[in-house]
Amino acid sequence: MVCVISEKDVIVRKPHQCFGCLQSIQKGDPANRQVCTDSGEIYSLYMHTYCDSVMYEMLSIYGMDNEELLIEGCVTEYLREIEFDGSPLEYVLREC
Repeated sequence: MVCVISEKDVIVRKPHQCFGCLQSIQKGDPANRQVCTDSGEIYSLYMHTYCDSVMYEMLSIYGMDNEELLIEGCVTEYLREIEFDGSPLEYVLREC
């Protein structure tokens, strides 16, 4: 079972792959960093801040305890399932 140890909004100092959409987060971009543990292993996940917003929306719909939804690329897959033809950023901005 995955356990989130800490979560923080950061400005990345080097490129990372977004856990939610699998696209690159560039150096200097804002991101959400989670430090997690699973089966004794500690690791960090990075997500675009807008992918983090989409993921929480997805979890509020399907249930916060629905861990099987939280796989790499889950945000992209969610947008595909709801037939949204655009990026996670475009999805978040559509509400503005």
